Amino acid sequence: MTTKIRDYFIGAFLQRTDDVFEQARAIMLYRFSLVFLVIFLLPLSTSLLLGYNKGVFLHIIDTILMLH
Repeated sequence: MTTKIRDYFIGAFLQRTDDVFEQARAIMLYRFSLVFLVIFLLPLSTSLLLGYNKGVFLHIIDTILMLH
């Protein structure tokens, strides 16, 4: 299951390059993105469930600022 999802997002890049270091960089970036998504969704879902609308807004703004 995980391999299918990974291949969907970065499979074409992995097939195009023969450089092992470029492949490792792509896999690490993919994994970092997944961890970041989970870390972002936990406080966001908690704020949504508790009804903290300002908290939801702040989490979204913080994420945009971190990605900038």
